[in-house]
Amino acid sequence: MFNEIKQYLDSRNWNYQAITQNGHRIFKMQLNGINGSVSFIIDVCDETVLTMAICSVNTPPEKRTLMAELLTRINFKMLLGNFDMDFEDGEVRFTLSWHYDPSAPVSQPVIDHNIMTCAAMLDRYLPAIMRINFSNAIPVTALQEVEGLPHFMFN
Repeated sequence: MFNEIKQYLDSRNWNYQAITQNGHRIFKMQLNGINGSVSFIIDVCDETVLTMAICSVNTPPEKRTLMAELLTRINFKMLLGNFDMDFEDGEVRFTLSWHYDPSAPVSQPVIDHNIMTCAAMLDRYLPAIMRINFSNAIPVTALQEVEGLPHFMFN
């Protein structure tokens, strides 16, 4: 799977760093979306691929309860993947994982769907996340504002 993902990333001319750490083969990169730049990680280990899009700004301690509410409201509607937040440092990320059979090929469209869904979800909800972090917005209002915006596209 590592080679298939590498081929996918190379075919899009994405700049990435590939590392091996504790049995995990990891790709790290920065992606730019409509609403901002995110750190992106693809972790391949033991027949599982984990993708993570990580918000570039951590949530301040005094906003973490509001952020938890926002992420819960978003997750309730989510069909694939989920948002989470580290209450210790305020890191917000969207994660999506999938299992694969190493004896069967995985198509580039499947890889594309999973990677792009992960990146698109953080980019789509990034304005609401930033509103919670940097204004006095309440989660339900921040979410309603985002739901009316156009969907994500990479350039």
